[in-house]
Amino acid sequence: MSLHTTVQQQLLAQLGAPADGEQVKVAQLNNALRLLSKWRSVLIQNTLLQQQGTVVMQGPLAGLDFLQQSAEGCHIAKLLGCYEQPLQPFIEAAITQGYSTILNIGCAEGYYAVGMARRMPNTRVLAYDLNPKAQQICRELATKNGVSDRVQVGGLFQPSDFASYASQHVLVLCDIEGAEKDLLDPA
Repeated sequence: MSLHTTVQQQLLAQLGAPADGEQVKVAQLNNALRLLSKWRSVLIQNTLLQQQGTVVMQGPLAGLDFLQQSAEGCHIAKLLGCYEQPLQPFIEAAITQGYSTILNIGCAEGYYAVGMARRMPNTRVLAYDLNPKAQQICRELATKNGVSDRVQVGGLFQPSDFASYASQHVLVLCDIEGAEKDLLDPA
């Protein structure tokens, strides 16, 4: 069954279900619109991949040969090079600082870890994620981009692990879904 047929059937089922009350009708409509939005996003993503491939087009990580699908975040924005655009000047500035090591805690599939390793040939990148699948994809992405010798992937990073980097010029990128406060708390 095609994606279009699947979405059409889901949409008809959602909108055809009995709806008692205004709140239920609004919820049904919101769910239907959410489904259509996701479907449209997949269509745009597939078109972009078909016409441009998987190489990031612009931004600080331009040239990164990325993936067909992101683990997290908007895949289209990553491929276009406008993902987390407000951070881009800071990412670009960090690239020029000559860090010996990058700690990417919460690396997901490795967009930043591998992308920055490509731009920073003298930097070692330590990428951490609790999800074993994300770890494997990050390793594969590093290999695909020829930086696997400088990208080391691990699981849990604990507050005590920071001590190993106390005397080094290290950049910490940390996105761990709200647990940053606990990890980065000096106490």
